[in-house]
Amino acid sequence: MDIIRNLGELALGSRLRRMSNTLMNETLAIYRYHQFDFEPRWFPTFYYLNEIYPQAVGVTDIAKVTRVSHPLINRFVTELKKAGYVEEVADEHDRRKRLIKLSYSGNELGQLLTPIWNEMELSIRDVICSVEPAMMKLLESLEDRFEEKGFLDTYMSRNKTRRYRAIEIRVNDPKFFEEFRKINLEWLEEYFGVEELDLKILDNPRKLIDEGGYIFSAILNDEVLGTCALMNLGDGAMELGKMGVYKKARGMQIGRKLLDVAIDKSREIGAKIIFLESNNRLKKALDLYRRAGFEFTAKSHTGESHYQRANVFMRLDLDENS
Repeated sequence: MDIIRNLGELALGSRLRRMSNTLMNETLAIYRYHQFDFEPRWFPTFYYLNEIYPQAVGVTDIAKVTRVSHPLINRFVTELKKAGYVEEVADEHDRRKRLIKLSYSGNELGQLLTPIWNEMELSIRDVICSVEPAMMKLLESLEDRFEEKGFLDTYMSRNKTRRYRAIEIRVNDPKFFEEFRKINLEWLEEYFGVEELDLKILDNPRKLIDEGGYIFSAILNDEVLGTCALMNLGDGAMELGKMGVYKKARGMQIGRKLLDVAIDKSREIGAKIIFLESNNRLKKALDLYRRAGFEFTAKSHTGESHYQRANVFMRLDLDENS
């Protein structure tokens, strides 16, 4: 049984590390066979310094070229210095800066290792070609893909999509009116304070619905975590408001799901435009609105704001975003 192989893609990192360890151990055996005191982990750093000899470069330059982390390059340089293969020299343009170059012994070693590296390259090519001649190109493509959008980015994207789909939105459900009130009081008290108009809406959500509006409740794992409302302004206009998510649930795609559903509902009922009023302190919310297509306007749709806290006004023209 080979659990790493059986796990397939899930154990790709472990499998590559296992293959790398095998290659490193066999490479070390080749160096020892030729009686060279040289460690395989030094190879990229040493090879680069050997290629540019007698030029000296900084650790940052080596890290950039080899695409190995700065701390690791520092470690390898320290080990190579201890072995006598590299030395530090002062930068002629800045005497405070230390550069790295091959020592005389390192240059001699590089000349001796070059034909061995050539033979190693041909040997590993024989192994690869016996299995898959195009493997190196596939490896390059995989590296490029990981740089463009790697495992972590892909995982986070899939996780966001999964969480988004798991959020259930309930519309105008009286069971959640109390949560509608609690959630909004939480963020209002956190940022601004509660105004009289807030209480009129939060204390009587039924009135908002009777006037053609909607209250949306976001539920995840049987718990209401976020809410928002659409107020009917008449003449095909709606106002988005009372958008709030419990602090413990922020960053879980709940605001985005609520906004998407509110926009879809507005289109469904034939609305032509959605207005909203906000505050420039709520940067994440404003970014969410902007990404959904809302545009900034100079003033409130009524000319004067409903709320003292409002200093940002936005609108979404649904005909242009259908």
